[in-house]
Amino acid sequence: MEQWLSFRIPFDIFSIYILLAAFIVVGILSSLLRTALPEWSVKIFSYAGFLGVVFAWLKLLEY
Repeated sequence: MEQWLSFRIPFDIFSIYILLAAFIVVGILSSLLRTALPEWSVKIFSYAGFLGVVFAWLKLLEY
């Protein structure tokens, strides 16, 4: 049990860093696309990116 806990804590911290990096990438991409695309498509892309990041983070926490 102790070995599982010692593995689990760094993995959670690592997944939080992945989540933060994904938020930064989504933010940069949406700001770049904001100048090239209409506003409604940028909103769809931002919401889809946000949901994808949250879903990927939850899948990471499952394993």
